[in-house]
Amino acid sequence: MRKNFLLVLAAATATFIASTAHSMELARIGKKVITIIEVKEKLKALPPVQKNFLNRDPKARERLVDNVIMEELFVMEAEAKKIANSSEFKKKLEAQKRQLLAQQFIRQEVESKLSAKAIRRYFNKNKIKYRTDEVRAFHILVKTKGEADEVYKKAKAAKNDAEFQTLAKQFSTDPSVQQNLGDLGFFTRSRMVPEFAEVAFRMKKGEISKPVKTSFGFHVIKLVEKKAGADAKFDVAKSRAKNDLRSEIMKDLIAGLREKRKVTTNSANIQKLKF
Repeated sequence: MRKNFLLVLAAATATFIASTAHSMELARIGKKVITIIEVKEKLKALPPVQKNFLNRDPKARERLVDNVIMEELFVMEAEAKKIANSSEFKKKLEAQKRQLLAQQFIRQEVESKLSAKAIRRYFNKNKIKYRTDEVRAFHILVKTKGEADEVYKKAKAAKNDAEFQTLAKQFSTDPSVQQNLGDLGFFTRSRMVPEFAEVAFRMKKGEISKPVKTSFGFHVIKLVEKKAGADAKFDVAKSRAKNDLRSEIMKDLIAGLREKRKVTTNSANIQKLKF
């Protein structure tokens, strides 16, 4: 009696397992079964918008499964031809490995620090960055500090905006100077690089700055007009605050790593580098 019961139980269990496996099956390539779990794992990192699109569109899901089938067919053939043993494949695999290691390191050291609390704390500490104040400024951009010092002297001697803009047309290396004569129009803090914005937003109307160094070169700035704004709400500025915090964390991380690993560069040889 007990033996018969166990046989029936085993048969029922096998039937259940087979039924469950079949219900999870999306496609079959010979003995290889492509399951719902496998495809969902592949698409785990897909953005919610694209997942919603797939959920709504049956044809899109059919195309998706076809793509998975094609990939599997190509992999099977590649394995049969032992492509993974080729030196070309191994080089590309190593390159991919290096990229994945770098990405995983960044996720671990940077993205993990972008919690909701950290973003709000950063926003509260830097509220002035997200205000809607605007200023209008002219600028003259040159390559070296020496050039900037000479331009600054000439700019201080300029009697009006028109004379400053004449200097901009004559000396500025900004590609747009021939069209705008150095007039940047109105802008908020976030539109300019931090070094430039910090100086421009603390200047008084009509004031001319001493040379300001940025990644573009050296700027001599003249403040033309100011428009008072208001404090930004966290919900509005949250995305920008997150990006700014990420940039700061990344900047500090890179600086620390360069010092730790004693990085040096050879500028002369870099200039010889051609492709």
